[in-house]
Amino acid sequence: MMRSILALCGVCVLSACSGGDSNGGTVTGPPVIPTLTVTLDKASQTQVASETNSRATFTFTASYSGSSAQQVLPKLNFDPAVLEQEGEIVQSGSSFSVKLRSLANLSAETRTGDVTFRLCRDTACGEVYPGSTQAFRYTLDVKLLDWETFQRTPAHTGYVHASFDAAKIVKAWDRTIAGIQTVHPVATKGNQLFVTGAGATGSGTSVFAMDSATGTQRWAYDIGPIHSASGPTVTGDQLQIVTMAMSSSNNRILTLNAGNGQFVRNMLFAAQWSNFAQPTAIGRELYLASGYTGNVVYGYDLDTGADRWQGSGGGGKVWDGATVAADSNYVYYYSGNLDVFRRSDGTRVKSIADPHWVWNGYSYAGGPILGSRGNAIAYSGSGMGTYAVAFPLVSYDIDGAKVAWRTTGTSKPSSTAT
Repeated sequence: MMRSILALCGVCVLSACSGGDSNGGTVTGPPVIPTLTVTLDKASQTQVASETNSRATFTFTASYSGSSAQQVLPKLNFDPAVLEQEGEIVQSGSSFSVKLRSLANLSAETRTGDVTFRLCRDTACGEVYPGSTQAFRYTLDVKLLDWETFQRTPAHTGYVHASFDAAKIVKAWDRTIAGIQTVHPVATKGNQLFVTGAGATGSGTSVFAMDSATGTQRWAYDIGPIHSASGPTVTGDQLQIVTMAMSSSNNRILTLNAGNGQFVRNMLFAAQWSNFAQPTAIGRELYLASGYTGNVVYGYDLDTGADRWQGSGGGGKVWDGATVAADSNYVYYYSGNLDVFRRSDGTRVKSIADPHWVWNGYSYAGGPILGSRGNAIAYSGSGMGTYAVAFPLVSYDIDGAKVAWRTTGTSKPSSTAT
């Protein structure tokens, strides 16, 4: 009987302990987090950037309704491989201004993603206010630059900051132009492609503009029967094509309107029975390697067509087929030496000898490539584009005014008229 009474008392004690607190009150759960309803002033945004500067800014404002006795802290989530936060999130009352920007040096492609915004009660965002999570969608279109000249840019690197799936590359179109036997290296501007085409010896040469997506001809300019012409170089809304009718001091660099093919002006230079690479444009300046007996760099003002300066190379071993490279301060010419001219006035500030030079004629099918280490790289020797010969590459240390290295192997550069 005593054991039963104790058991009953034990049940009563346990029941009392689970039914309330020590003061007889009811035990409650954790406090309810209030709802803060967030709205965004814009749900999406598209920005366009370029291959050389992929920076673009995305902004939006997030506002909430409701209230909380606790702190209200904004939290962002986004892809750090594409975006970064620019500055702090700025709060004004119940609104938060957000500013993001894309990273520098992104490759050319279109990217789409979401930025998630939410409000939190703590810095770690362990507790999120209900109704506060919203998404902002961004589209970043990093576009390829045009192919403006020989090896694309004044540095002649041929570099394209993009990735392509080789398995998905297919021929979009091909086109045969009546009467044209030879085409020269092309240039592009937007959705237009420009090419110089020549017929048989003594027949006509023309410049053509085509739709790059379909190959449809947009316009043609008949240069006429001339000895030779270069491929075009694009400078803003104009094209420049180097031409030679005969040996003289009055050969023409022809300037055309890129949009409609209308004649703009001629700029004159000296040459004899030469073939030409595309001229090099940078800013509103154009540079050509030629000369009646070679070894001359010409500089022109593209706004007026006026001569800016002429400079002589230090090597004197190249007559035709060469192009120059250029950067913000200098023009670089391979004359058998690497010659460096100041852009502002044409002063030759350096001439670095090439001790590996081999002579195979006066033609040179190429130009210096400007490297990222204060260097310029060029084929060593001459005759390429004319003879089936191969050449080593030489890298020049510009600041040190010396040869940095030479390849042991050799290769054949492409002709300037392929």
